[in-house]
Amino acid sequence: MQEMRRKDRQGTREDAERILRKETFGVLSTAAMEGYPYGVPINYYYEDGCIYIHAARNAGKKIAAMRKDPHVCFTVCTDVKLRAEAFTTRFQSVICFGTAAELEGEAKRKALQGMIRSLTPDFVEAGLAYVDKALDAVSVFCIHIDHMTAKIHD
Repeated sequence: MQEMRRKDRQGTREDAERILRKETFGVLSTAAMEGYPYGVPINYYYEDGCIYIHAARNAGKKIAAMRKDPHVCFTVCTDVKLRAEAFTTRFQSVICFGTAAELEGEAKRKALQGMIRSLTPDFVEAGLAYVDKALDAVSVFCIHIDHMTAKIHD
């Protein structure tokens, strides 16, 4: 991996994990489809070094792309504020490179339950019932992070 140019803005692994745990929305980028890379905004949750995402089962470009080539990049950016007077932008970001693995069975159910608890904490009971109802209609992937960097510019 190429090193970050602005080392003075490089965050720690703890910074990266803090950002991933705090946020719920990022951009998943997959390898070329029809000659183009593909980036799609998506909800996620992070736990134990993995980013979990879901989608309608057997539908859509992101599922097809990850099944074709599981190498992905996942980006989260937060606390963005344009500082026009200084010709710069304040932000915190994480870029993760990893491999997507499709989950099945109990691992899939557990990941969806984790998503419910993380993304909709005020609706856990209804969400867990929804997981049981929709389990066969969704695909769930775990992105195993091989390398990640945080960048913080205040």
